[in-house]
Amino acid sequence: MNPRHVRIWILATPLLWGLVFVGVNRVLQYTDAFQLVTLRFMLIAILFSGYLLAVPKARPRMTRRDWGLAWIAGLLAVPLSQLPIVYSQNFLHPTLASLLVTTAPAAAAILGPLFLTERVNLRQASGFLVAFAGAAVVIVGGAGGASVDSSSIFGAGLGLITPVAWALYTILLKRLSTGDPFVTVGVGLVLGTVFLIPWIPTSLSVAGSIPLDGWLWIIYLALFGTFTAYLIWFRALRVLDANQTAAYMYLVPIAALIWSLIVLGEGPPLVALPGGALIFIGLFLIQSRSTSQIQEAV
Repeated sequence: MNPRHVRIWILATPLLWGLVFVGVNRVLQYTDAFQLVTLRFMLIAILFSGYLLAVPKARPRMTRRDWGLAWIAGLLAVPLSQLPIVYSQNFLHPTLASLLVTTAPAAAAILGPLFLTERVNLRQASGFLVAFAGAAVVIVGGAGGASVDSSSIFGAGLGLITPVAWALYTILLKRLSTGDPFVTVGVGLVLGTVFLIPWIPTSLSVAGSIPLDGWLWIIYLALFGTFTAYLIWFRALRVLDANQTAAYMYLVPIAALIWSLIVLGEGPPLVALPGGALIFIGLFLIQSRSTSQIQEAV
């Protein structure tokens, strides 16, 4: 595929992922975080399993070691990455939640040397501190500002588990490969869904009470916000290098803001926006070494 066409197609991914945060906001009106994540990833597991059944050549050939790593990847990618950020949206505007997720490269820059042969330089360390100072401003300001109570700050702050878990997940992916990155991610998401089995009964019990618009959002989250977006993203990686594709991830909070204004008719609290600026400054500082590890936790 022509690189110019790929750049056009990949623009769809931040738009799709930005709308995910708005979709989560809407579905949380009818479910709790555990039920939402479980219903979403049940559908995702069906989609990826169907893909592997329909495309025999895509089926992974994995060693016992690979399967063990895939289970750990699934744990990091689904319950540990998804549940915290979805729960935090009970307290944060969708745009602010997307900003928290964008700190994943900062976490990867610091955690990478613990598991890979990489070093942290002063610029990266400074970027990490600036980005997470910005995240603190987003959490406090987004959860209600000076009048906010500690429980709201705690609930919003749980969203920081997501970029840390996602950073560990992307680092683990460097040790796990089935040949096709899309298949590698798909296998991890299917296995990660297994960890949600304890919440399947309660999730199914509320499924019938979710109105049509809620189900349309859940279907969007699974079909377009995950399966289609990942398919475009990893196909693009075959043509563009990681540094080129990573730059598109910084558009996700902007897309989330635009979608919030269109769908919800509201923007984030202005008091939290300086935190977003600090996050982007911190990411700029670490970009030179960590862009190859950027993935979006949507």
